Amino acid sequence: MRALSHLPVLLALLTSVDIAAQTGPPDQQVALDSLYAIWQEESQPDSIRADAYVNYITRGFLSNDPDSAFSLAEQLIAFVQEKKYIKGKAQAYSIQGTSSYLRGDYSQALEYGERCLQLSKKIGYKEGISNSLNNIGATYRSQSNYSQALDYYQQSLMIAKGVGDNGRMSAALNNIGDIYFFQGSNSEALDYYRHSLALLEGTEAKNEIARTLLCIGDIGVFQGSYPEALNSYERSLKIYEEIKNEAGIASILNGIGNLYKAQGNYAQALDYCLRSVKRYEGLTDKAEIVYPLF
Repeated sequence: MRALSHLPVLLALLTSVDIAAQTGPPDQQVALDSLYAIWQEESQPDSIRADAYVNYITRGFLSNDPDSAFSLAEQLIAFVQEKKYIKGKAQAYSIQGTSSYLRGDYSQALEYGERCLQLSKKIGYKEGISNSLNNIGATYRSQSNYSQALDYYQQSLMIAKGVGDNGRMSAALNNIGDIYFFQGSNSEALDYYRHSLALLEGTEAKNEIARTLLCIGDIGVFQGSYPEALNSYERSLKIYEEIKNEAGIASILNGIGNLYKAQGNYAQALDYCLRSVKRYEGLTDKAEIVYPLF
């Protein structure tokens, strides 16, 4: 089995009440408190309260405490069922599906992904449809069912294209690229990664840009294009260092180590691999490796 230095991109169903996205890491708790306050404020419209709680659960719990995220989503479901807010219920199912995925319960992840998909289709919620298809694809990928994964990723890409959502398009393109890479189709994989990068260049989606450059670097190593691979890795590393993504830095250091190993430079390879291990050991949120896109 061919290995990548990263795991599939999952997508969260974020909403218009996006306070946390407007603040940096030092303000994260303040942003979460603000979202929770909106959720608790009964004078707010029901949809605003539900949307705030989706953000609160997703940003505050989903990646680092998926069990709590699942339980909090149950509270959300009770609220939105009473208020007949179907979009909120679809989002709650998305949270529960992603929580199940992160805990390795792929059967449950597929169940809740399908629930989200069906509700999203019922109300024409395109972002929800695209996200569900993508996340179901990621679950099949984790089960090594690449044909099913590819089918769902391609459906997700079509929906994202239809609404002109470059972020979701780039996620689907990267995931499709991963499948082709696993299957040994390097040229096809590289085409998808480059298409994704073209959509992201010039945007503020730094995490996604760095992740895509990492993919391109991995392909370069397998193709023996070492100078190009190193250039991609170094560009990715610079971005990850800028945004202080320790999991990303660890992945890049591992990739560079593999590059030097492929060249027969074992001293350099060992140095970078040990640096990568040290970064991984320092992570407090191991799920960050899985969660590069929110």
